[in-house]
Amino acid sequence: MGHSIEKYFKKNLGKWLMTILTGLFLFVVLFVYKGYNIQQGLSYSGHGLFFRSICFGLLTSFIFYIHEFFLLPIMPLSNIRRKILWVIWEVFMGANFIFLLFNYFWNWTEWYWPSYFLLIREYYLVMFFPISFCWILSRNPKPVPPKSKKLAFISENGKHKLQIKAENLIYLKSEDNYVEIYYISDGQLKCELQRNSLKNIEQKYLGSPFLSRCHRSYMINPANINQIIATNRQIQLDLGYSKIIPVSKKYQSSFTSEEA
Repeated sequence: MGHSIEKYFKKNLGKWLMTILTGLFLFVVLFVYKGYNIQQGLSYSGHGLFFRSICFGLLTSFIFYIHEFFLLPIMPLSNIRRKILWVIWEVFMGANFIFLLFNYFWNWTEWYWPSYFLLIREYYLVMFFPISFCWILSRNPKPVPPKSKKLAFISENGKHKLQIKAENLIYLKSEDNYVEIYYISDGQLKCELQRNSLKNIEQKYLGSPFLSRCHRSYMINPANINQIIATNRQIQLDLGYSKIIPVSKKYQSSFTSEEA
């Protein structure tokens, strides 16, 4: 449950930032800094500055919430140009609703084009800052590839040693008193047979991101999983090179969480 909630907020971080910060920033500009010479007394509708500022902020957050969580998922924003146009549209819609609310507070005395265009311009200026801040916070930096690390597999008698780059390891398979080590060398899948046990290897590399137990007879390199195949409560791992590895029930939770 906790993992699912954490994953949800990570996935929707940008949307929540956009929803909350836009409304909050508008409230601060209007109420704290008295931006754009806003009238500080009672409006014609009898509402004070604090109440009006709260309403403007909440309405802005609501408009962005609807757009980010309900409309955005059905919009094909495949490139940066479309994303920019989408944000421009969001701000435009927010400005129009704010204009309606503004006129409600002032009994529609500002219901004419000059006031409309002035509010549109000022609203875009205000929204520029929280939206830019949201984009910076939610931007996913390009992952830095880990430095190449080597794994050393040594036979029980110490006479046979195989050292390979961690990213080249595909999987290990237990065969009686031996372990088959499958790895990539010169672009080809190779297999090395070594007298050892998966238990010994698992204890040696406990916590390693390059080795994970998935079955009584198998250990795989999670970095080389091409696809997680789930059918009829059974899970298999496609590691490429026509290698499909089973996952026993004991270890399925690890791979189903990755798949989700």
